[in-house]
Amino acid sequence: MSTFKYIQVFCILETSINSLLVVTVNLSKPVPEVFTLGLSEEAEYWFLQSIKEAPYLREGYVELASFYILKDNYESAYSLLKKALKIKEKSKSYINEEFAWNDAFYDLLSLAAYYTNHKKESLTYVKKAIKLNPKNTRYQENLSIIKQNL
Repeated sequence: MSTFKYIQVFCILETSINSLLVVTVNLSKPVPEVFTLGLSEEAEYWFLQSIKEAPYLREGYVELASFYILKDNYESAYSLLKKALKIKEKSKSYINEEFAWNDAFYDLLSLAAYYTNHKKESLTYVKKAIKLNPKNTRYQENLSIIKQNL
């Protein structure tokens, strides 16, 4: 499969970000379809390539962080999302994906912060996600869980 096809496959993250996976540790997290497609073994390589080729874009960092969150590698996800947070402006490229700039980004950052024991920071980010998408009940549930565990 060509690099272009892999990039197309991984861009489905945006459309599947509202899928849920309830985690026994408490918070629930989104599940991109990339795992249902059986590409998890090659996904990390392609996510790393996207960061290497375009380190000025948030998207690669966010996609790899999503991958790591689903693998319960919260330290790596947290580090990547903090790097992505430093990218303040969207590029003028067609590559911009909303999931790197909307409530989904802050949701992922909240999850990574929570599971790396940055619970106050997690609270801040889940509140940002809620502000951007107040109808998302999972965010509200995660907010309650975070508050209980501060």
